[in-house]
Amino acid sequence: MKLTIKNYKPAPNIGPEGGAFSASLYADGKRVAVVSNDGWGGCNRYDPIDRGALKTVEEWAEAQHLTFDDGTEVTFEKLDWVVAELIDAEEERSWFKRQCRGKTLFRLKSDPADQWRTVNAPWTSQVGLWLTHKFGGEVAEVANRTRI
Repeated sequence: MKLTIKNYKPAPNIGPEGGAFSASLYADGKRVAVVSNDGWGGCNRYDPIDRGALKTVEEWAEAQHLTFDDGTEVTFEKLDWVVAELIDAEEERSWFKRQCRGKTLFRLKSDPADQWRTVNAPWTSQVGLWLTHKFGGEVAEVANRTRI
């Protein structure tokens, strides 16, 4: 099953816990629910568009083997965990899209995975030629080409 979110709208200043948002949840391309969180702690709220499909999604999520970074298994609200992962990916994509509007972001093979260098020009083939000339085969990734 492929889960995606669309229409993601963060509301970071609402609620003492932060993390308030709303989004549409899709399963295999079909909208199944509107998911939201008010930022006051607790689980997400799922307003079903298709109750049967949402139940199938919930059962699928509970059957997944999800783990924390330390290897222990997630045993609570697995659908919330999956939605949090989708939101994190959407926020990362949005961050890269904003950063890449007027500049080129790139990493060298020797750079940490979360460190980005910039060229103060939007990506063009000319910028690509300059990067190749200056750094040769050391360019590991250009975010403008891979992340947005």
